[in-house]
Formats: sequence, C-alpha cells, structure tokens
Amino acid sequence: MKKLLLAITLLMFANSSFSATAYFTGRQVQVQTITYQYGWNCEYRYAGRTFWQVFTGFCPTQIEIQ
Repeated sequence: MKKLLLAITLLMFANSSFSATAYFTGRQVQVQTITYQYGWNCEYRYAGRTFWQVFTGFCPTQIEIQ
C-alpha cells in the first residue's frame, strides 16, 4: 500500500509542469510575420531578463511561460 501511494505521488509531481508569469515592459514594435500578417513584437520581463514574443493582435500585459 505504501509503495502504491508513493508511486501515485511521484506520478503527480512528474506530470506537473512549472509555469511562471512574465510581464509586459511597454516596448513593442510592429512586424510582418512569415505568413505576411502584421503583428506586434512585444518585450516581456521575467526574473530580471527580457525577451520578445510576437502576437498578431495586441500585447497582453502578462503571459504564462514554461
């Protein structure tokens, strides 16, 4: 019984993925995608680092990253 509970607990943690929230810095640049659509290249900050993400509509104030 203890082994079964331990196995179930380990499977629960193995299947869970870590996710965090990145916040929009306010910097955005209009871009054209490879499919010739126009979108926005938006700058986000997480844990002291910045990165860019492209969206076709608008820049969300926060996004979930994994």
